[in-house]
Amino acid sequence: MNQSHISLRDDYEVTGIELDTLAALAWEQPGVVGSRMTGAGFGGCTVSIVKKDKVDDFIKNVGEAYKNKIGYAADFYIAAVSEGARKLLIQDKNDNHQQKACFGTHNGQAVYQYSLQNANGFRVSVLSKAVLLPKFAQKDKHGVLKNVVLGYAHLEDYIGNGCLQWGLP
Repeated sequence: MNQSHISLRDDYEVTGIELDTLAALAWEQPGVVGSRMTGAGFGGCTVSIVKKDKVDDFIKNVGEAYKNKIGYAADFYIAAVSEGARKLLIQDKNDNHQQKACFGTHNGQAVYQYSLQNANGFRVSVLSKAVLLPKFAQKDKHGVLKNVVLGYAHLEDYIGNGCLQWGLP
């Protein structure tokens, strides 16, 4: 993981001071197996694999050092290792969520939002006819489900901001 981050930083130059700081601080912490940036680069997040009994110290130490160097706080999300790839459970109407709900219309065609949830409470929503992920929710360290995608609540907002890349019908 560490070498991957170094390559992304040095060979591809897609990191920045924030990502490099988070990764470097993580590498210094006891119990860290590895840390690297994730996503498309130029901002975003790092993923750090930390031994379970060291997570609280990791958040405290990296959080304080990051704020001292960068000037603002970092957010931390704890993810648990699960059983791996498997069938997701579709949310049902009893959970006040529908398997398929109309999100809006575009050029006279309905755009649907499909919501999926697994047994651990992980939730993701995708839209039909668009390459778009408006919701990706994960429980934080307090067990509170939070959406970690900066998405819009309404289809019109995506259209008005030129965010949509429409797929095949």
